Amino acid sequence: MLSSCIFDSFDHVSLTFLANLVKHIKSSSTSLDAVPPWFLKSGFKTMGPSILSIVNSSLSNGSVPSCLKHAVVSPLLKKPSLAATELINFRPISKLPFLSKVIEKVVFSQITPFLSINALLDEFQSGFRAGHSTETALVKVLNDLFLASDSGRAVVLIMLDLSAAFDTVDHSILLKRLECEVGFRGTALKWFHSYLKDRTFSVNFANVSSSVVPLKYGLPQGSILSPILFSLYMRPLGSISLSVVQEWLNMWLLMP
Repeated sequence: MLSSCIFDSFDHVSLTFLANLVKHIKSSSTSLDAVPPWFLKSGFKTMGPSILSIVNSSLSNGSVPSCLKHAVVSPLLKKPSLAATELINFRPISKLPFLSKVIEKVVFSQITPFLSINALLDEFQSGFRAGHSTETALVKVLNDLFLASDSGRAVVLIMLDLSAAFDTVDHSILLKRLECEVGFRGTALKWFHSYLKDRTFSVNFANVSSSVVPLKYGLPQGSILSPILFSLYMRPLGSISLSVVQEWLNMWLLMP
């Protein structure tokens, strides 16, 4: 179903806005940064106009420079207690160029109000949302359980854990979701297409780097955009699950 809400272009940002945004981004650097982030921050008065030009050009043209679409992936052990000999116990963390983080942060600052105002995230989505957490999810579940118990009804709780969720995102499906269900069109949709397509990565472990590999699926873990994009990717799940539950209830009620 086509969304009635439309987001077809990004607004240019001012130098003052960009200066404040850059100031609050962590200064951690990677081998991808020709200029260290701390140097960019300290010399922003001089370099700021050039950075602003790159950012606004990316937004208005709907394109992300190829050099900003490469990530250095570092394996991170999920828990100290897990065995480091098992690959499944590691989480791939993407270290992105500092300038890429800046552009992503600008995009994030403009799409989140649009998503919030138009209620485009599932109402029961607790992950990756401001003011929401695992606690809000538990409050909802417990409230439903108590209400059912007070009404003398039986409750079935089904819990699923998605493995490597970010790594399995199909870019084509995500772009279709953004266009048809969310309402991204024009230059904005073009920007996300450029952001997702032709990405590459290399793995760095123990100071040894792999060759460069194309990223055909998935979202970079470490990007501020990945959680919100994954939430939009999973957006139909809420309506599908409610539909399945309703059908199951109808079948149960019809049973002799």
